[in-house]
Amino acid sequence: MGGIATDASARVIDQDDCAIPGLYAAGCTTGGLEGGAMAGYVGGLVKSGTMAMLAAESIAAARLPVPG
Repeated sequence: MGGIATDASARVIDQDDCAIPGLYAAGCTTGGLEGGAMAGYVGGLVKSGTMAMLAAESIAAARLPVPG
């Protein structure tokens, strides 16, 4: 189906199949959830919300404590 490649944490994947640090993607321009030409479309809002939540959880988990 095409689109920006992402992993399960919504991190953008480069051409070497490695996550690009700090770069996340969500929404209709990302690929991979439809399962190919024979699968049904999951809907832009559902896909966007799900990937955005996964990205937010990943970002929060990776955040370092602020010194102070």
